[in-house]
Amino acid sequence: MPLLQVDSVFKDYKLGKTTVHALRGVNLAVKKGEFTAIAGPSGSGKTTLLHLIGCIEVPTEGRIFIDGKDVTSLDADELADFRLTHLGFIFQTFNLIPVLTALENVEFPLFKHAVPKAERVKRSMELLDTVGLSDYAKHKPEELSGGQRQRVAIARALVTRPQLVLADEPTANLDHDTGAQILQLMKAINKRHGTTFIFSTHDPLIIEQADRTIHIVDGVITTD
Repeated sequence: MPLLQVDSVFKDYKLGKTTVHALRGVNLAVKKGEFTAIAGPSGSGKTTLLHLIGCIEVPTEGRIFIDGKDVTSLDADELADFRLTHLGFIFQTFNLIPVLTALENVEFPLFKHAVPKAERVKRSMELLDTVGLSDYAKHKPEELSGGQRQRVAIARALVTRPQLVLADEPTANLDHDTGAQILQLMKAINKRHGTTFIFSTHDPLIIEQADRTIHIVDGVITTD
């Protein structure tokens, strides 16, 4: 059984009297441990597809299964719980909490898991060490470079030990060399721990390094 199964998924948006067909009958299966890029031009539907896989939005039609569970059958509270326990997210804007330190940002998802403080700190520090930032645990986001902030975001995405990490244009706000370093870090985590990564991107660097690239145009997968 694949880790992710997308079956005949459509997504429409209403803009006034106009209906925008963002996704049109997408079918997709991703196995555990894959390092996959979803590529396409702006407005192609790649971010919409990532949001549906991430249970941030729900499809107009079709079903999505993650680890054998039909997430399209869940209500809003159940989706929130599922996101918390099964998925990790990395965004191009980092989405760190400005008033918290790097360590506290990584810890944050564990509060809702009711993980004891000692365990939270231990797991978070281990991940900061993994991303090369153990010496910056007490620094706040404004004291970190863009690459360092993205490393904190990666650690935060992994702290709940998710099976699937979704990354939306994770290198978009980084220079080429820093983006390459971040990508190699995620690749190493993928190989070492078998964590599944799915990227929404048009970055040639990610597409080149991906084990598999799915091209989407006008809401339809054109090549895989």
